[in-house]
Amino acid sequence: MEGKRKDRPITDTLIEKLEQAEEPSRELDAAIFEQVVKANRIALDFSAYTSSLDAAVALVERVLPRHRWVIANRTGPKVGGSASVYRDDSLKTAEAPTPALALCIALLKAL
Repeated sequence: MEGKRKDRPITDTLIEKLEQAEEPSRELDAAIFEQVVKANRIALDFSAYTSSLDAAVALVERVLPRHRWVIANRTGPKVGGSASVYRDDSLKTAEAPTPALALCIALLKAL
C-alpha cells in the first residue's frame, strides 16, 4: 500500500525531496547514503545515486536484492525518466527529471 508510512517519516521526507528535485543533487545523494546505506549497514560506497544509473542500479541491487527493476527514458514534451521496483505483488513506480532519480524514488517507496 502506497502512502505515508508513520514509522518511516525520514524516508517519506526524502521521497518528497526527491520527487520535487528538478535535477540530480549531491545533497540528495548524501541523504540517500545516510538514510538508506548507512542506516541499514549496507556495504556500499557513497556515490552519485541521483545522477548515475550505474550507482542507482547498484543501490537497488544491494538494498533490495530479490526485487526486480525497470527504467525508461521519457521523450517529448515531458523529458525525463520513469522507474519501477517490484517483487511478487508489490510494485512501486516513479517519474522524475532523470531515470536515476526515478529509480531512487521507486527504491525508497519499495522499502
